[in-house]
Amino acid sequence: MASPLSLTTPQLANPDYQLDVGSVLGRTFSVWARNLVPFLLVGLVVVSPVLLGFLLLGLSPSPNALWARLLDLVSNVLTLALTGGVTYGVFQALHERPSDVGDILRKGVNRMGAVWATAIFMGIAVALGICALIIPGLVLMTRWWVAVPVAVIESLGASAALKRSSELTEGNRWRVFALVLTMGVIVFVATLVLAGLLGAATAGLQSSTRQIHPWTQLLLEVLTVPLNALAAVAPAIAYHDLRIGKEGADMEELLRVFD
Repeated sequence: MASPLSLTTPQLANPDYQLDVGSVLGRTFSVWARNLVPFLLVGLVVVSPVLLGFLLLGLSPSPNALWARLLDLVSNVLTLALTGGVTYGVFQALHERPSDVGDILRKGVNRMGAVWATAIFMGIAVALGICALIIPGLVLMTRWWVAVPVAVIESLGASAALKRSSELTEGNRWRVFALVLTMGVIVFVATLVLAGLLGAATAGLQSSTRQIHPWTQLLLEVLTVPLNALAAVAPAIAYHDLRIGKEGADMEELLRVFD
């Protein structure tokens, strides 16, 4: 099994480089835990319009389900700014550089357009692939798993970022799939547990139509911010390792994109 990449020792390009799944997962949780507070604060700032919307709905005598669904959609769009910022925070953390809330938020907003286009294109294609007997969607998800970090770091458009991700993951698809599956299960199960606990704790707020109360949705929105950050950390670390391992990229050069 390959050892974790050193950030202080120059790396030679190795086209046959193999991702170390255990190392990526270990550093994912390590970087996430060390930066949990700034990631959480940035996430809360990013989705603050959604939190305000759910708060107002909760104060309304008759919450509108359509508005709640619209707020969910807005939340998904705004969370992309967190994804871009987390990518920046990951690269700073891997190079043992501090990054504050302002830096993470600013970088995330600056890269939001590229991240949004790439994520939407990827999401639609993967969804169609999932509908086509599931396997094509999983294949596309694996090929494109590092497309968002590509869009953030290399400032590429959606189609170019997806193509670049396919190139980087080539030769490592089964390892990337293992990462996709592991992180997907972790985030999915954690979200279900949170939703279940909140549903039980706020059961008295639910309407006779079983519509989730806006205050429950507000709390769930807050509690899933760390999970959204966690989901963004792993692809950024995998992208970092693939760039250095396969291409011998210089870490300082990669970080210059944020100057």
